[in-house]
Amino acid sequence: GVPPGLVDALIHSSSLNGDRPRRVTSEFAFAVGEIQDLGVPIAAVTGTNGKTTVTTFTAQLLQALGKECIACGNIGRPLSDVALSLRGQEGEGEAREAPDAVVIEVSSYQLEMPSGFWPKAAALLNLTRDHLARHGDMQRYAEAKASVCANMRGEGDLVILPGDDPFLEEKVDAALGEEGGRVGKSYLGRLPGVWVANNAAVVQLPWWFAPREFDLGDLSLRCLGEHNAWNAAVAVALCFALGFEWPARQMTRALRSLETPPHRLEVLGLKDPLAGGGSQGPHGENGASNGATARGAKEKGLRFVNDSKATNVEAAMVGLRAVGRPC
Repeated sequence: GVPPGLVDALIHSSSLNGDRPRRVTSEFAFAVGEIQDLGVPIAAVTGTNGKTTVTTFTAQLLQALGKECIACGNIGRPLSDVALSLRGQEGEGEAREAPDAVVIEVSSYQLEMPSGFWPKAAALLNLTRDHLARHGDMQRYAEAKASVCANMRGEGDLVILPGDDPFLEEKVDAALGEEGGRVGKSYLGRLPGVWVANNAAVVQLPWWFAPREFDLGDLSLRCLGEHNAWNAAVAVALCFALGFEWPARQMTRALRSLETPPHRLEVLGLKDPLAGGGSQGPHGENGASNGATARGAKEKGLRFVNDSKATNVEAAMVGLRAVGRPC
């Protein structure tokens, strides 16, 4: 083996399972420690489904609102890559200026090992049966997810969780403990929290005197499915929970910039069944568009929708409901 004196730290990937030596830390724990040392506010997004879309929407909103933001974690760009970039240890480059915020998609695999992770805002979107081969049962799966808020202590910290899942809320309360009693809680589906009605996102943080309403405009054309209206509403809440403030009209304009990530109800194009040749995409012949619109939905023909990231039953059912008609 390697002599102990030659090793500063042993860091493992969260994809590895099984027993680990006590002095081994995870890539997630190492990276968030580096980022948090810079004082950058962090929003964390976890849950069985919807993590990538809410992470993407939150980052898109922040950027549209003039904030420098990095989206990373389970979404694609590793946390350690961001940490090294900010520390100036990525190749020969100098340290880049710290962004205004970091939005992290967090998986249960990343959360199951202890860390000092302390997001300013965390959203636990939902919890359904998944990854039980890794966690063993729903108790341990829920505990791993709820641990996203285990170190949250500040009076201005916020946890967003489903309003109809007492099992998950019990795990969140256990993770917060007595020291987390000052952390605010908001709910999906009731206030304080987020609600969607009449094509508007209604958001109320616990310390707001009244809810605020944000018109969603043509979001349903660009991002298929009612679930994406809820995803957008959660993203709005996370942006404000990071400590920033904007007038409602500015947030409403920013909502016009939202586009869904690839492979998530992505409209690839239309094809006239009576005509030969390839499909007509939103950007031309055989074209595909990230967050493509449904502008051709009323035309005759076949609509091709890529929902290949629906990797469990619940996600597939949401996708089928969103399409709303045979493809």
